Amino acid sequence: MQLRSPILLNPVALARKGMSFALATWAVLFVAVPVRAIDLLTEDFESYTVGAAIPTIAVGTSLSGVKSSGQVTAIAGTSAIGSGGKVAWLNDVSGGTGAASGQLELNAGTSAQSNLAVAFDIFNNGTPASSMPINIGLLAWNSAVTTAGGSSAKRIAGLTFNQSGNATIQSYSIQGNGTVSSGLTYDRTNKQSLKLYANDDTAPINYIGPDTVYRTLNANSFSVFLNGVFVLTAPFNPTATDNAGLVLTGNSNLGRVGFNTSTTNTGSWLIDNVVISDMPAGVLPPAPVVTSAITASGQVGNSFTYQITASNTPTSFDATGLPAGLAINTSTGAITGTPASSGTSNVTLSATHTGGTGTATLVLTVTAAAPVITSALTASGRESSAFTYQITASGSPTSFNATGLPAGLTINTTTGAITGTPSVGTAGVSSVTISATAGGSTGTATLALTVVNRFEALRIAWMNTLIADITASRSITSI
Repeated sequence: MQLRSPILLNPVALARKGMSFALATWAVLFVAVPVRAIDLLTEDFESYTVGAAIPTIAVGTSLSGVKSSGQVTAIAGTSAIGSGGKVAWLNDVSGGTGAASGQLELNAGTSAQSNLAVAFDIFNNGTPASSMPINIGLLAWNSAVTTAGGSSAKRIAGLTFNQSGNATIQSYSIQGNGTVSSGLTYDRTNKQSLKLYANDDTAPINYIGPDTVYRTLNANSFSVFLNGVFVLTAPFNPTATDNAGLVLTGNSNLGRVGFNTSTTNTGSWLIDNVVISDMPAGVLPPAPVVTSAITASGQVGNSFTYQITASNTPTSFDATGLPAGLAINTSTGAITGTPASSGTSNVTLSATHTGGTGTATLVLTVTAAAPVITSALTASGRESSAFTYQITASGSPTSFNATGLPAGLTINTTTGAITGTPSVGTAGVSSVTISATAGGSTGTATLALTVVNRFEALRIAWMNTLIADITASRSITSI
């Protein structure tokens, strides 16, 4: 099971709350072990004295911690960053020729790493007179108390945040194999939360970023997120070296992060919440989420198509509970066929990849085949004379209808009988739409209904009678 927000039990913290170490150990046995990062270093600066310089940690004390500190003091947090706590203040006040640079460098873990995730918050604390960019670099693992990131040649990946007066929108750039992106901007009135992922291994590694998107980070490359938003992925600086001259790229030698200023200008930056962790192998993508419509309809005897769609690039699909006549293509997610029976089915849709399976229920309604009108499509009647027409259709219709009837005629929607006496003045041909419904499906046809003028009918009848009489009175002797 993969948990994105695992619960961690700290025996020391539990002991402080009156719980025994044995109980804490017992509790851990019942926690599902997720694929998660291990924090190699966390620094929130809460342990330092406000107003005092942040000290370095000797190798004999710890391989991890602050390993270079120049012009950095601990101060109370502000409303913008570290509110209610403490932050590191990199206050480079010694600008000018020959002046010292400022730096805060932290080393993580007991040995170099093949890949790292580094998170931190920074805040542009400058005034209009300040113009000191801060250079943030991923450096070689080095437990010695020494400066390692003062030069761009030592940064396998880096960012430079500019500090130029009090303009609200300021710029930053990203460096790897050269300057990979410049002209990027940030809002100096807000703290900037950054997270970097770096892979110095020979193989790609998968990870889920702050935006919860699953990505693959190729060998010798890094990714940058600013305030939870993905910025870019870029290759490392291929010529970056450690203090001994060893090339970093491809040598699995990550483990240190540096915040450095140069010697020529003054500047003011606040830093907080530095976390350096590994990037665990075996991170799986989030399970797909079915995004296609959860209702659909079809009709018996008619072709049907429905496409399952889902997020996170599924590799296979399935559907259970399909009505007879329908089938799913498990590779494409297309449900096709010709429904054989009517009714409503609750179909379980699923989309799967290595990270799991996402499901949804599709309510699929199949209506009966539409009735086919079988009664004659022509009929005739005359004004002021009784008229009857019976609609017939296949499929045992349960109701009928007719629109466009001449005045004087009506339909019995239960039996399908059209009856009545065409009104005077309705003579002519009417196109009557007749319909029959069964199981929610309706079949229609057009009835050509001819109504004859009542006087024309009498004239025709008189002429027919006259012709018959004359014909009957004729004989061979009368000629």
